[in-house]
Amino acid sequence: MKRIAEGQAEWVALAPALYMGTDAGDSDDLEIALATALPKNAVAVLSDLNPSKADGASSLRIDHVCGVPFIEPTDAFVKAYLLQSTKAVKAVKDEKLLPVARQCLSYLK
Repeated sequence: MKRIAEGQAEWVALAPALYMGTDAGDSDDLEIALATALPKNAVAVLSDLNPSKADGASSLRIDHVCGVPFIEPTDAFVKAYLLQSTKAVKAVKDEKLLPVARQCLSYLK
């Protein structure tokens, strides 16, 4: 989780496979780790997210990662996180990721 949260691309890439084998608590931890990585490596995180809510039980959903999933964060933390994450997601230029980036931005607002 620590390496995923740091935004290390090779670890972030493992998140979808890990997520399939998690239960509720571990799923939350993984979503929080990805949310923490978002401002550090938006391209890697967005590459892992499923834009469809239909497969929510078995895949990483945008609303779960981009929806500020932190447990009892302070207002200052949320404000800084939203600013940094929004900036990182807006900087994504990969055409394949733009639809996911737009959806993620909508949850970061």
